[in-house]
Amino acid sequence: MVAAGVLALTWLAAGAGTALAGPAPGSTVPAPTPARLLLSWSFNPLVTVGLLALAIAYLRARRRLVASGVEWPARRTAYFLSGDPRLDGARPLDELRKGRVNAVRRAASGYGEHGAA
Repeated sequence: MVAAGVLALTWLAAGAGTALAGPAPGSTVPAPTPARLLLSWSFNPLVTVGLLALAIAYLRARRRLVASGVEWPARRTAYFLSGDPRLDGARPLDELRKGRVNAVRRAASGYGEHGAA
């Protein structure tokens, strides 16, 4: 199961790198217009399928946790994925990746309390 997860993340990272690479050097990019912003969307199937697979895996794991009696509120996920003013606007997930565990613990300890962000 872990190998499948690593493979899925590798696949997603490769697709994201391709999707985020931008235009070729020397090519011109047309100016953004309201029509172009609304109608010129294109999706990279590799990234789309990878993101959907990860979302489904997360939701299934969350459902198993809740079914086993573990409390997992949606705001917990939102907290880790959004910026926190107690971390100078940084996402707790990014701070954990940098090894700043104590700062995230301090910020999370006030989460959900009256007056907390």
